[in-house]
Amino acid sequence: MIDLRESLIRRRAENVKQIVAVGSGKGGVGKSLIASSIAYELSRRKYSVGLLDLDLYGPSVHRVLKVNSTELKVTKQGIEPISINQKLQIMSIYFLIKNKPSPLKGDLKKDAILDLLAYTNWKDLDFLIIDLPPGTGDEVILISRYFKDKLSLIVVTTPNDLALNVVMRLVKILKELRVKILGIVNNMSYIRYGNTIIKPFGEVNVSDILDLELLGEVPLDPDVNKALERGDLPLKAEEFRRAIVSIVDKVLKYLSLTH
Repeated sequence: MIDLRESLIRRRAENVKQIVAVGSGKGGVGKSLIASSIAYELSRRKYSVGLLDLDLYGPSVHRVLKVNSTELKVTKQGIEPISINQKLQIMSIYFLIKNKPSPLKGDLKKDAILDLLAYTNWKDLDFLIIDLPPGTGDEVILISRYFKDKLSLIVVTTPNDLALNVVMRLVKILKELRVKILGIVNNMSYIRYGNTIIKPFGEVNVSDILDLELLGEVPLDPDVNKALERGDLPLKAEEFRRAIVSIVDKVLKYLSLTH
């Protein structure tokens, strides 16, 4: 049976110049924080950006970006994403399920993803940033199936053995699918105390371990939590902001984009 959503998804993709998915393989490594911050920094540089939260198990980009209203508007064109600023819009499974538990498995999980991809009415976008759920499952395969020609992927990890072992499996799948990997973001890699840098996991070269380009090392910055607690964006934390700015610089360079 023909699924009409598939043609809708491909039609939506025609209005997007670049699709960048952010994946981790493992939860708890700060993937959603990184994805949200990259999207916001791109919008600050006047790129038109859509941010799609496909983390069905723990959607959180709306919290990172301080979305106050989660009421969706449905038009003849589809479901309208929520605007953060003039250049950034977001759509999340959270807007559909709110605080209800999300026991989506198998075909239900696939249907939820297809619905979000097919019915979200993105305007013309320079970037669609997709926050993938943790794991190495169907979501990665689905995304690569529909967006392969425009798709690039950023892998987020922390420099510990448990996270790296899971990420290795994700990278293997991505390479088998021939998805373009922009590189690795090493999150929570160091803590700065004044002029002293402490690396709690030691000197771990994640780039060599995973055989990927290092996009950047992101600190474990207590100012990020402080910013979120007082209702600010995480990019208000200076050390964290510098890391994200550098990562976005490299992403634009690797995609041969300037604005």
